Formats: sequence, C-alpha cells, structure tokens
Amino acid sequence: MLPNQRIVTFRAPAHRIRALFEQMGALIGQRRFEGWERPELECLQQALREACYADNAATVAIEHSHAGEAAALLSHAAWQFNLQHTVIEPETEEATSEEAGTAYTAVLLYPDYATGDYGADIKVLSARAGDPAEAAALCQRQAMEETNADSDVHIEGPTDFRCIAVFEGELQTVLDAPDFQKDIVELARENRKKDPSRGPAP
Repeated sequence: MLPNQRIVTFRAPAHRIRALFEQMGALIGQRRFEGWERPELECLQQALREACYADNAATVAIEHSHAGEAAALLSHAAWQFNLQHTVIEPETEEATSEEAGTAYTAVLLYPDYATGDYGADIKVLSARAGDPAEAAALCQRQAMEETNADSDVHIEGPTDFRCIAVFEGELQTVLDAPDFQKDIVELARENRKKDPSRGPAP
C-alpha cells in the first residue's frame, strides 16, 4: 500500500452501510465539510461510489494526497452510525507479514462482456487482508484496474468480477480452463496425425 492510500472495511448489514454512504454522498454534494477542498471531496465521493460489497461487509479504497483525512472522516461517520469498521494504514518499514494481515488467494470470474469464454475465463490474484471477504474485495479492485490498464475492455466496477472462491495462502495458477482446453485440442491433433481413424481433430 502506498503512503497516499487508505482502505476502510466495514462489517454490518449492507443496507446500513449503504445508508451511511448515501448520507456521506449527500453531505459532500452540499459542501458541508468545512475546510475541505473540492478535489478531496470528489476523491471521497468517488471512493464511496466504487465501494466493493460482500456479504454483510464493504470495502472503500481511497487514493489521494489527503487519503488519511478522508479515511478519518469516514471512520468518524461510521462511529456515529455504530458500524464496526477498520482503517488499514500503509505498512511501516518495521511491519511484519503478520501485521499486514493473512495472505489469501481469490478466484475471480471475468464478466460476460469482457471475455469470449464466460464461465471458464478466470483471474487469480492474492492479497493480504484481515479476513477472506476483505481480500476478495481487494482482489476484485486489482483485477478491474489491471484489466482496464492492459486491455481495450473497460470493466465497469470491481464487483463485476464475481468471486468464485477464496483460499488461504498465496497460491499460483498452474493450469486453468482455457489452457486445459488448449492442451486437449493439441493432444487430439497429435493423436489424429498418428491415427487418422480417430476422426478429424477439433
């Protein structure tokens, strides 16, 4: 995590979290935060719009030069709403891997509009977090940012990457469905060359 980043995670029913975000958004629109400049307010407003939701949880990622102040403001509002939450600060040089959270690996399904092989095309990412739901949200955001940066496809929101499963630990993908299908096709072609009676290769 960079010095200008903060992540705020919430543990509460989704409707209560959304109510908080809606109230915060309304106050931002009314410029009710004394001493705040427009870019800082727009940063927080954008972060609230792009919040990642899971079962009874939500994650807000803030990236701005005043991210610390924005996270503190959001934390204060959460206390007023009596919502359980955690603010994740950038790691210090002395921070250990345990202090940074547990390593998780999330298996994410590409949205149907972003792939020609929907249901089989996946993205596997790892993140350190306090719990699996938080890790999944972090991986969804990373998947969106990487896809939007590296391809012509525009992912509309982090949760468009459906989380199929979350595993504890940092795991490496050695074979996925598209690669497996490719191997099967190649094997069939090789067998067809050796024995034409097997019929045409795929």
